[in-house]
Amino acid sequence: MWWKRVLERSYQEADLIVKRKVNSLLFLDTFLGIGFVCLALVRLFQGMVRMGVGELVVAGVFLVYVILLLLGRFKLVSTGNVFLMWLAALVLFSMREIVSPRDIYVQATYLIPTLICLPLLAYASWQVITLIVLNVLTLVFAYGVRIRPVTLSAGMGDGLSEALVALILMIFSAAFIVHIFNLQYRSFRELQEQAKVAEARYRGLHGLVEESAVAFNLGEHLSEHAARNAQRSSEMREGLVRMGELVLQLSDYAASAGEAEGRVKGARGLVRERMGAVKEAVAQTSSAVEELQAQVRNMVSTASSRREELEALAGEAAAVLGRFEGARELFHRIGAHSGEILQIAQTITKIAGSTNLLALNAAIEAAHAGEAGKGFAVVAEEIRKLAEESNAQARRIGETLGENNALVQEAVQALEEFREVFAGMKERIEETRDSLVEILGGMSESAAGYRQIEEAVASLSGLSQEVEEALRSMEAELDASGASIEGMRGLVDVVREEVERVASHADAVLESTRELSRKGEENLAAYRRVMDGLKELDRMG
Repeated sequence: MWWKRVLERSYQEADLIVKRKVNSLLFLDTFLGIGFVCLALVRLFQGMVRMGVGELVVAGVFLVYVILLLLGRFKLVSTGNVFLMWLAALVLFSMREIVSPRDIYVQATYLIPTLICLPLLAYASWQVITLIVLNVLTLVFAYGVRIRPVTLSAGMGDGLSEALVALILMIFSAAFIVHIFNLQYRSFRELQEQAKVAEARYRGLHGLVEESAVAFNLGEHLSEHAARNAQRSSEMREGLVRMGELVLQLSDYAASAGEAEGRVKGARGLVRERMGAVKEAVAQTSSAVEELQAQVRNMVSTASSRREELEALAGEAAAVLGRFEGARELFHRIGAHSGEILQIAQTITKIAGSTNLLALNAAIEAAHAGEAGKGFAVVAEEIRKLAEESNAQARRIGETLGENNALVQEAVQALEEFREVFAGMKERIEETRDSLVEILGGMSESAAGYRQIEEAVASLSGLSQEVEEALRSMEAELDASGASIEGMRGLVDVVREEVERVASHADAVLESTRELSRKGEENLAAYRRVMDGLKELDRMG
C-alpha cells in the first residue's frame, strides 16, 4: 500500500524500535482521529456544541500527528501522543461533577488507559517515567483539590481510603506497564542487535558474493579481447595473404632474372668468339698497314713533287655512358670500341683506295717516262697490290665488326631485359626508374698521314685488350649476380614456408579467439544471473 511505501522511505535509517512502533502509532492515531470525529458528530447531534467542537479539535490534532508520522517525525508524534492522552484524561475528569469519594476511581479510570497505551506510544524510558509521575501527581491533585473538599463539605468523609486504593491501583498499573515496557524494550533491543548482526552478515555475504561475481565477471573482458584478437587475426591473415602474393611475384622476378642472366651469358660467349676474330683481323691489318706505310713512305720520298697533301677530317666522339650494375656499361664500351674499329677500317679502305689511285697514276706516268720509269712502275704495282690487300682486309674487318655490333646489340637487348626485370623488382621498393643514356657519338676521320694509321691500329689493339678485361670483369659480376639470384631464390622459398606456417598459426589463433568469445558469452550470462540474484536479495532485505 502507498502509506507503507511512504513509511519505508521516511524511516529507512531508523532503528528497529521506531520501525516497529510507527505502524502501530499510525494505526492508533488514525483510529482515534476517526473515533473523535464520530463522537463529535454525536455530540453536535445531541446539542452539545462545546464538547463536539472540542472533540473535532482533538481529531484535527490526531490528523496532524498522522501527517507528521508520514513525514518521518515519529519521536515528536510519540511524545505528543503521550501528553495528549494525559491531557485528555485530565480535561475529561475536570468536566465531570464530583458527587462522592468514589469519583477518585473515575479519575484513575481515565489515567490508567494512558499507562496501558504507553507500550504502543512510548519509545524511551523517560516518557514512561514522566507519564507515571504526571499520573500520580494528577491523581493526588484531583483528590486534594477537587474530591476531598467536596466530600468533606457534603459530610461524606474525606475519602482517603478510596484515594489510597486508587493510588495503589495506579502504582500497580504503573509497575505492570513499566515491566511490560522494559520487556518490550529489551525484546526490541535484542531483535535490533540480532538484526544488526544479520545485516552485517548479510552485507558481508553480499560483499563476498559481489566480489566473487566481479572476480568471475570475465565475460565482458573475454568478449572484448576476443573481438580485438579476432580483428587482429583477420588483419594478420590478410597481411599474410598479401605477403604470399608478393613472395610469388618475387619468385617470378627471380626466375625472370635467372633467364635474363642465361641470355646475357650466352651473348657474352658469342661476343668473346667475335672479339677473337676481331683481334686476328686487327693483327693482319696491322702488318698490312706497316707494309703499306713502308711502301707509301718510299713512294712519297721519290714523288714528293706530285704528292697531294691528304687532309683528313678529325672528329671527336663524345659518348655519355649510363651505367647499370657494371655489365651494361661494359657492353656499351664494347659497342663503342667496335664502332671505332669500324671507322678505322673504313679509313683504311679510303686510304687503300687513294693509294690504289696514286699507284695507277704512278704507273701511267711511268709508262709515259718509258725506260726511265720502269722501276717506278714496278714499285707502283706493288703498292697497288698492297692497297687492294689492305682494302680486302678492311672489308673483312668491317664485316666482322658488323657481326660483332649485332652481337653487342643482342647482348645490350638481353641486358635491357635484365634491367627491366630488376627494375620491376625495385619498382616495389624505390619506384624509381633509371634512365640509361645511350651512347651518342660521332666519329671524325683524319687523313693526317700513315703515322696516324699506325697509332689507330695500336689503339685498336689496346682497345681489344680492354675489351678482354671488360669481358672478364663482366663474367665475374655475372657470376656474383647468379649467386645472389640463387640465394634470393632460397630466401624466397624459406619466406614462403614461413608465411604458410604463420598463416596456419593465424587460423589456429582465430579459432581459439572464437572459442574464447563463446566462453566469454557464457561467463557473462552467468555473471548477470549472479548479479540478478544479488539484486533480488537486496530487494528482499
